[in-house]
Amino acid sequence: MLSNNLMHDKRQEKINANLNNNKTPRILQLGKFYPPHLGGIERVMEDICDGINAKGLVCDCLVSNKELKYKEDITPYGAKIFRVASFGILASTSLAPQMIIKLFKIIKNYDVIHVHHPDPMATLALFLVPLKNKIIITHYHSDIFKNKWLLKCFMPLQNYLLKRSQSIVTTSDLYAKTSLFLKPYQEKITTIPIGIPPIDMKQNTEKTQNIICSVGRLVPLKGFEYLIESALFLPNDFSIHIAGDGDIGYKNKLLALIKKHCLEDRVFLVGRKVGEELNSFYAKSRYFVLPSMQESFGIVLLEAMRYSIPCVCTNLTPSGMPYINLHNQTGKVVEKANSKAIAKAILEIQETYEFYANNAKKRFLEHFTQQKMIESFNALYKEQYECQKKAGKN
Repeated sequence: MLSNNLMHDKRQEKINANLNNNKTPRILQLGKFYPPHLGGIERVMEDICDGINAKGLVCDCLVSNKELKYKEDITPYGAKIFRVASFGILASTSLAPQMIIKLFKIIKNYDVIHVHHPDPMATLALFLVPLKNKIIITHYHSDIFKNKWLLKCFMPLQNYLLKRSQSIVTTSDLYAKTSLFLKPYQEKITTIPIGIPPIDMKQNTEKTQNIICSVGRLVPLKGFEYLIESALFLPNDFSIHIAGDGDIGYKNKLLALIKKHCLEDRVFLVGRKVGEELNSFYAKSRYFVLPSMQESFGIVLLEAMRYSIPCVCTNLTPSGMPYINLHNQTGKVVEKANSKAIAKAILEIQETYEFYANNAKKRFLEHFTQQKMIESFNALYKEQYECQKKAGKN
């Protein structure tokens, strides 16, 4: 890893070069948290930040800390991560008023503000800080499903943000078309799917057993009880392995369900897996099931497909899952809360397994790699910047 002084020098060189080159936009991402704090959006922010900086642009991030103190980091790629003090989490929102103050101080250094939605604190900061001549890109990851009272209070701010945005990025065409909140803004929407790195082709991905895997937090919205009960409709040589941790009450409910149906030798809750453990978990699995009751995108589907694993997911609206996992091509899309439908889909995939496996890997490589995501954002930043310049706003 580069030393702090060397990182600072390289960063300053890049900033100076950008200041002297008005063809290159400077980007600030706004979000709730940033790694090492774990989460799907946090991971996407880091990938974009690293990828854009690796291309020679300036891309920094303004986020909340998980403590009541301010902190700044510099990444190995020279990006600055501004972590503002937070009083804690309320209704999935970080209470970080310092974000408003910090944004006011640093916004002059950036041309493009890329905000990850939903994030009420970041949206409030954008509402209160003058945005003259700034390009706003809203990365619309999800509608707000929980906290209906918060949504009611937040709607005026959300409408302001969407109206003010030059571009709204959705992670799938399907989500853009089915979200009621996005209906008035279709002309602003660009679809850039989330992307992840391909696997090392040297890794052993031979699948010799009928292992069905799933990955996710153990919370009721994931619908794992329906996956567990699908074992009742599958031959005894099929086993189900669920990786993840979370709600201890829900976990105990799943364990009780496994015991009730005498499935202890066929269904396993294997705990949280990361890094090489997770890679190995996918590599030995033959099928992947995501039985969610609510899911905006489903990055785990990509993780499975890059291992040539056919997928079964639920048909939800709005959701990007049926966009990722194409019915009868890369797997099956079934109705939610239906164990029999999950089992039927698995058995149908088994009949022409190689067809589904090959299509899953092919679709991943064509649409969902990290490189494609970075290239798309790089092009979007530059396109919006050029449009702004031509309009005479800079």
